[in-house]
Amino acid sequence: MSEVVQFTRRQDTTIQVIRVTELDREWPPLALIDFMHWFNAQIADIPSQHLANAEVEFGVDEHRSDSLATITISYTRAESDEEMQARARAEREFDEAREEHEMKLLRKLLDRYQHKL
Repeated sequence: MSEVVQFTRRQDTTIQVIRVTELDREWPPLALIDFMHWFNAQIADIPSQHLANAEVEFGVDEHRSDSLATITISYTRAESDEEMQARARAEREFDEAREEHEMKLLRKLLDRYQHKL
């Protein structure tokens, strides 16, 4: 395991199987039997070992003025080694960028107020 991974804890990640609004072509049919076929097709896309962590959420897309109904199907699983490494790398890059920004700000403030120290 790489050094990046050694100091990073594995986190859960949520995989979105489908998110549809009522205007999408993928919106399920209204007839119950057809809805069940659509729903079962979505479930078939979830790996069997993650079915216990699968969820369906019925909601409203409030970001739109017409408040469309939504259906989201997702499941949770532990992140892969590659995902964990990418997250650790992104966190490290963020920390480095923040430190660089803070150092620039510190130099600027020292230049401006050094005479008052």
